[in-house]
Amino acid sequence: MKFYGATVEVRHVVTVQVAASDDAVAQQEAIKKAIERQPGGVAQKVVLNLLGESHLDPGTRITNPVFGPGVVIDLESDGRAHRVHVQFDESERGSKWISVPPGVLLPES
Repeated sequence: MKFYGATVEVRHVVTVQVAASDDAVAQQEAIKKAIERQPGGVAQKVVLNLLGESHLDPGTRITNPVFGPGVVIDLESDGRAHRVHVQFDESERGSKWISVPPGVLLPES
């Protein structure tokens, strides 16, 4: 999974972060997020900036030392740390966004 920062011209320039397997998917996701923030707009221009990569993908099972096992729903990164949205198996834990340095959350074996 690659992390991208993107600027998208809709009505105004909108900055978003997306996690995607490649540039084409990142561009589509960036447009979708930008239009959610600027409803009714049409994307004119998209500029992608690769921020980093991860061994995690949405759907990957992980184990967190505090919250236990769960499934990755979404990811974001600023290049130094990842924000990982995880749905934990125990219902009382629910889903949480967790900020972690790269390599801390590993897929279950």
